[in-house]
Amino acid sequence: MGNHFNWKAIGLHDDTTAEVGQTIRVKAVDENNLPIEWETASAQVDWDEVTNKPFIKISGDTLTWDGNTEGLVNVDAGDGGYFYKVSDSVPKIDDFANGYTIVIDGSSVNMSADNIGIIADGVIICATYSFVVIAEEAVNVVVDGLAFPEAGIYFAYYLDDNEIIAPSSLTINGYAGFSLEKIAPSHLYQVDWNQNDETQPDVILNKPFGSLSDGTVKQLDEKFIPESVKIGRNVTGTQYIIDDETVIADRGAEIFNAYTLNKAVGDYSHAEGYYTTASGSNSHAEGSRTTASGDVSHAEGAFNTASGGYSHAEGNGTIASGSISHAEGNGTIASGASQHVQGRNNIESTKHAHIVGNGATVDARSNAHTLDWDGNAWFQGDVYVGGTGQDDTAAVKLSKEGHTHAYTWSKVANKPFIIKGTPDTLTWDGNTEGLVCVSDMAYKVSDVVPTIADLSNGSTYTSSLGNTTTVAADSVNTLPNGVIYAGAFIVPENAVGVEVETGGIVFPKSGVYFVKDTEEEYITSLTIPGYTGFGTEVIDTKVLPEHLQFGETTVQGDTLTWDGNAEGLANIDGKHFKVSDAVLTKADLANGCSFIMSGQTVSLTGEEAQSGWADDGFGILTEGVLIVPYDNYTDEYGTIEEMGVYFLKIDGNYVSSLTIPGYSGFTKTEIKPIEEKFIPDTVPTIQSATVGQTIRVSAVDENGVPTAWEAFDPFVLTDESTGTKYKLTVVDSKLTMTEVTV
Repeated sequence: MGNHFNWKAIGLHDDTTAEVGQTIRVKAVDENNLPIEWETASAQVDWDEVTNKPFIKISGDTLTWDGNTEGLVNVDAGDGGYFYKVSDSVPKIDDFANGYTIVIDGSSVNMSADNIGIIADGVIICATYSFVVIAEEAVNVVVDGLAFPEAGIYFAYYLDDNEIIAPSSLTINGYAGFSLEKIAPSHLYQVDWNQNDETQPDVILNKPFGSLSDGTVKQLDEKFIPESVKIGRNVTGTQYIIDDETVIADRGAEIFNAYTLNKAVGDYSHAEGYYTTASGSNSHAEGSRTTASGDVSHAEGAFNTASGGYSHAEGNGTIASGSISHAEGNGTIASGASQHVQGRNNIESTKHAHIVGNGATVDARSNAHTLDWDGNAWFQGDVYVGGTGQDDTAAVKLSKEGHTHAYTWSKVANKPFIIKGTPDTLTWDGNTEGLVCVSDMAYKVSDVVPTIADLSNGSTYTSSLGNTTTVAADSVNTLPNGVIYAGAFIVPENAVGVEVETGGIVFPKSGVYFVKDTEEEYITSLTIPGYTGFGTEVIDTKVLPEHLQFGETTVQGDTLTWDGNAEGLANIDGKHFKVSDAVLTKADLANGCSFIMSGQTVSLTGEEAQSGWADDGFGILTEGVLIVPYDNYTDEYGTIEEMGVYFLKIDGNYVSSLTIPGYSGFTKTEIKPIEEKFIPDTVPTIQSATVGQTIRVSAVDENGVPTAWEAFDPFVLTDESTGTKYKLTVVDSKLTMTEVTV
């Protein structure tokens, strides 16, 4: 047959087809060992001949387990507990001579050789029953009611409130019997995957996987991987199917550790640890059950979520949902943009730059300290200045109610205290409104009760008609029930409710009573020479101290309000009362208006509001609101002396507010009332004082009533340990403390 090869000699036939360069191998032979069937074969190299494997075999003293029980030999221990075989290794009791370390739920426990023992031939168990070693002679032997079907190491495994409790690693000190084939990253990065021959070093002839032309990653080709090789220690790229489980890793992403539990679904994301998810682009999740869902976010620790872009959550149970926010500690929430939160269980807020939480639980949240973006700070506790800590003797505690600004008292226009009278003189303007009255002629004008001894120098009283009368000491009249008459009635406590004389008057309260015979004639003053009990400093409830932002504030806007108090107000026909000097024009009502009367809101369109205007500027917004354009305006109501806005009040019902959209001409003066905590029950009596002086109570009696006062500067603090005095001032919105030179 010439040079024609006899294909039939090797089991091929004339109708058999092949390709140039194709590699074939014998598939079957006859009884004489002659080939009778063939098949296509790849140029496969035996695994042991691959010089640069992507997997390497290591030996060591540590056995690890990711908790995956699928396909593992197990023994039911009852009550929801199991033992799973995690290794074929069978260490001896002597191998534990140097002790061992077991890691469960993240906690590492070091145990000595005394904490391991043999409970039956070939059965070794640790003191905590976390693992058991079964030798060949103990296979299928019942020990403590359990029989193990194979030799090896078994880890205990059970569920506690749906939480898996099982060892994750066992280290036997000095032992080298554990072996593991794992990925060797250095090989993956150093080899030239495009080389198919040995012309260059560091090549793999038979790749177990590789990149495809569309950029995806080729699935592992199992025919090149021995059964003992553990695949998937690191995963990068797209989705893999490994051991029938889906491992998720998006474009350029990577997963480490628990590769079937962790997910890196964001482009170029990174997930490692246990049950972590990196879903944001370029995000990083690590630790246990953390989620980095914001782009370029980072979550670490346990049960933390970084959902804001560029956010960072760390610690335990923290949430960083604000853009570029940072939450750390325990149970903290940073929801504001660029916000930082630390501590524990804070009150969530988006308006603060910095928050320190001190809540006991997530259901009892609170803040120890907050700082807003304007630089305003709030502290739940005390604030100390100077020194290195609040226990430092050099530190000075600032009062929670202390002043934040330094003001000269004499320059404060609306002081919260006003002086009535002088120390020896009591005055009255004849106004009887609200005063206790006896027999339609004596009015109580003071709670002060001078004694007979205080009148040793007599007294002088003046009437509204300008008459002055002096009463000598021996002419001071003491009535039978203890009431003193010295130009005015002085009623002590023991004379309250007692008739002055038979059939006479009865005083219902103690104090000083001035006589008012007629509207024109009444006592205007009583002077007791040498007496210092009058001139009491009393609170002016209209204003607040400067450090509490007291004083009048002018507010402009589109709304005019009224509390219904008509006292002293100009009125029209006794029903419409002037509540504002503002003079509205017809054009101001172009957008309509609304007003509230007795809780009911009445709204008018622009056309409706302007329909009630006269040519001379007089406006009627229904009967509820009248607009008077100028003083001494005369119309059907008669002459109206004062221009302005008038609200209706009738039978207790009145207009409480008027709102004109787009208008800003209403002005009002707001005065914040003084807080009761700053008002003492009894205001101390001032003995003497100078203009601009600041005082404080220096002594009280057994009832806590102030009996003496002293001058002091509320902005000067004294270091008790050194005696050094410091002056507090505010400069450019910053609190400063300067030493005072005495």
